[in-house]
Order: sequence, then C-alpha cells, then structure tokens
Amino acid sequence: MFVWIILMSCMLLVSSIYFIRIKRKQRMVKQRNHAQIEARFMQRNRSAKGGAY
Repeated sequence: MFVWIILMSCMLLVSSIYFIRIKRKQRMVKQRNHAQIEARFMQRNRSAKGGAY
C-alpha cells in the first residue's frame, strides 16, 4: 500500500511538470506567432506608405 502511494505521488509530480512545460511552450509559440504577424503588418504598412508617397 505504501509503495502504491509513493508511485502515485511520483506520477502526479511528473505529470504536473510535463503539463507546465507544455503550457510554457504553447505560450512561447503564441508570442512568436504574434511577433511574426506584427512584423508582417508593419512591413505592409511601410510598403503602403511608400506607395502613397
């Protein structure tokens, strides 16, 4: 019984660390995508302004 409790706690610890890591990775990917979209938008604005002038 005691071994079972230790095993369960280890599993919970590993799964929680894994979950946090996945969440952090998703957040990083979101930030990167947002930066790419922003850069594209800025380039489009710059080219539009260049065409206007």
